[in-house]
Amino acid sequence: MPPPDAFERCYCTGVLKPAVVAAIRVGKCTTVDALRRATGVCCGCQTCRPEIEALLVQERERAGRSDLGTHIIPRPE
Repeated sequence: MPPPDAFERCYCTGVLKPAVVAAIRVGKCTTVDALRRATGVCCGCQTCRPEIEALLVQERERAGRSDLGTHIIPRPE
Protein backbone atom coordinates (compact mmCIF):
# COMPACT_ATOMS: atom_id res chain seq x y z
CA MET A 1 0.00 0.00 0.00
CA PRO A 2 1.45 3.41 -0.92
CA PRO A 3 2.01 6.00 1.78
CA PRO A 4 -1.04 8.24 2.33
CA ASP A 5 1.16 11.26 1.69
CA ALA A 6 1.60 10.07 -1.90
CA PHE A 7 -1.89 11.29 -2.82
CA GLU A 8 -2.06 14.92 -3.89
CA ARG A 9 -4.90 14.93 -6.42
CA CYS A 10 -7.06 12.73 -8.60
CA TYR A 11 -5.70 13.16 -12.12
CA CYS A 12 -9.01 12.38 -13.82
CA THR A 13 -11.24 14.74 -11.83
CA GLY A 14 -8.72 17.16 -10.30
CA VAL A 15 -9.99 16.57 -6.75
CA LEU A 16 -7.31 17.68 -4.30
CA LYS A 17 -6.20 15.94 -1.11
CA PRO A 18 -7.70 18.59 1.27
CA ALA A 19 -11.18 17.92 -0.18
CA VAL A 20 -10.79 14.18 0.37
CA VAL A 21 -9.51 14.62 3.94
CA ALA A 22 -12.40 16.98 4.71
CA ALA A 23 -14.89 14.44 3.32
CA ILE A 24 -13.42 11.81 5.64
CA ARG A 25 -13.18 14.00 8.72
CA VAL A 26 -16.23 16.25 8.36
CA GLY A 27 -18.37 14.38 5.87
CA LYS A 28 -17.81 11.07 7.65
CA CYS A 29 -17.00 9.21 4.44
CA THR A 30 -15.71 5.77 5.42
CA THR A 31 -15.23 4.04 2.07
CA VAL A 32 -13.80 4.74 -1.36
CA ASP A 33 -17.33 4.55 -2.75
CA ALA A 34 -18.56 7.18 -0.27
CA LEU A 35 -15.62 9.42 -1.17
CA ARG A 36 -16.41 8.93 -4.87
CA ARG A 37 -20.00 10.07 -4.33
CA ALA A 38 -19.03 13.00 -2.09
CA THR A 39 -16.01 14.37 -3.96
CA GLY A 40 -15.77 12.72 -7.38
CA VAL A 41 -12.38 11.23 -6.53
CA CYS A 42 -11.51 7.85 -8.04
CA CYS A 43 -14.14 8.10 -10.80
CA GLY A 44 -11.90 7.64 -13.81
CA CYS A 45 -8.79 5.55 -14.28
CA GLN A 46 -8.63 4.45 -10.61
CA THR A 47 -4.87 5.17 -10.47
CA CYS A 48 -5.32 7.08 -7.21
CA ARG A 49 -7.38 4.32 -5.56
CA PRO A 50 -4.50 2.69 -3.60
CA GLU A 51 -3.52 6.11 -2.27
CA ILE A 52 -7.14 6.88 -1.32
CA GLU A 53 -7.36 3.54 0.50
CA ALA A 54 -4.12 4.36 2.37
CA LEU A 55 -5.52 7.78 3.26
CA LEU A 56 -8.65 6.14 4.69
CA VAL A 57 -6.49 3.86 6.84
CA GLN A 58 -4.38 6.80 8.03
CA GLU A 59 -7.46 8.81 8.98
CA ARG A 60 -8.98 5.78 10.71
CA GLU A 61 -5.86 5.45 12.85
CA ARG A 62 -5.71 9.19 13.49
CA ALA A 63 -9.31 9.26 14.65
CA GLY A 64 -9.09 5.99 16.56
CA ARG A 65 -12.00 4.65 14.50
CA SER A 66 -12.17 1.09 13.30
CA ASP A 67 -14.91 1.65 10.72
CA LEU A 68 -13.04 3.90 8.26
CA GLY A 69 -11.95 2.05 5.14
CA THR A 70 -13.15 -1.36 6.27
CA HIS A 71 -15.80 -1.73 3.58
CA ILE A 72 -13.65 -1.15 0.52
CA ILE A 73 -15.40 -1.95 -2.74
CA PRO A 74 -13.26 -3.98 -5.18
CA ARG A 75 -11.65 -2.08 -8.02
CA PRO A 76 -13.49 -2.56 -11.32
CA GLU A 77 -11.57 -4.59 -13.88
